[in-house]
Amino acid sequence: MWLLFLFAWLFGSANAQSQTPTMSKYRLEEYGWRPPPKDQREWLGQRNPSLWIDHKDRILVSYTARESAALASREHPGLGFHILRLAPEGKVELSLSLPAISYLNGIYLGARDQLIARASDFLQILPDNTSSGKSISDWQLLTPCPKDCIISYSFTRRTLVLAIPKKPFDHEHQTYTIVDTSGAPSRVVENCSQMAFYARKISDKFAYWNGSEGHEPFTRRFPFCDLDHAEELPLGWMGALYVLNDNTFLTLGIDYKNSRGNVGLVGADGGPRFRQELPKNQVPLYFAGPGVTSDELGRRFAFVLGTFRGGARSFDASGKLVARRIVVYSETGKELVSVSVSTTFHPEFDFSLSPDGHLLAVLDNGILTLIHLD
Repeated sequence: MWLLFLFAWLFGSANAQSQTPTMSKYRLEEYGWRPPPKDQREWLGQRNPSLWIDHKDRILVSYTARESAALASREHPGLGFHILRLAPEGKVELSLSLPAISYLNGIYLGARDQLIARASDFLQILPDNTSSGKSISDWQLLTPCPKDCIISYSFTRRTLVLAIPKKPFDHEHQTYTIVDTSGAPSRVVENCSQMAFYARKISDKFAYWNGSEGHEPFTRRFPFCDLDHAEELPLGWMGALYVLNDNTFLTLGIDYKNSRGNVGLVGADGGPRFRQELPKNQVPLYFAGPGVTSDELGRRFAFVLGTFRGGARSFDASGKLVARRIVVYSETGKELVSVSVSTTFHPEFDFSLSPDGHLLAVLDNGILTLIHLD
């Protein structure tokens, strides 16, 4: 009997060790990928995604590069927006290119894995992946999106909202275009002139606004294009808020007094799913670059943690960033994996979770890292 118990314990231990996430790396320059020029930076407050994973665990990576040394014009911009689709084992399945008039380009995936590209002042779609996309005629223009347009998307991938300034870069006065990707075909479902919190935080039904009035924190949600019918949510104030879905909210906070961050999930009724402090001197870097990625159900999510050393709050002196890593958490508060990345901030850095939350892709310094989770 004791031998049976010992065998069961040893087998269980070995099985637990075999569940360590597997990792593979690919140097994207071998596939033609090129980083943007050092003098190119995205507009303040705007981030265009360059990395996604579809429902078949295929990885999509985009980049913009100069196609020729000839003098550029609007008709012949000289830039190409490239999209690569890689199989999970790293083989290139599809290579696409669109003309681009600037480096402000990005890719999105719809709810049915439709490929959506932001390029040349338009949101363009390759419908249902039925064509190769190698010809410009394969792409359909979905809606205008000039260079100062800001795109928000729900973690379900069913909804995109474009905020377009009425005057160049006037983000106080905008029009809003709502795109639904859940049907066939994807389509613009509504245009309006108002949206809560400038549509920066959205689900598939609501625009969210959280802040404080005096010393009282608030979180409100509004139906799209409607500022007259707000619903108050008792979420309190715990830091940056991310809407994983209409009943699950991720909070990332920083306790400057104790030099540590915190992470938590809370329901729409204010009930905490979990809340925990992070190790000392480690804080979530939600204010720099990509913020959060989630699976489509909000059961797993990933964000960036920074480790700082030195500094003194009493002298308003910041610490030095000495390490940066991406962590994946489950809805129960369990840390599933931790991946170290470079401490240098660069515009091509990105990361993405697969729709089922079992694959994490990281793009860092031209290296694509794939981490498979149980």
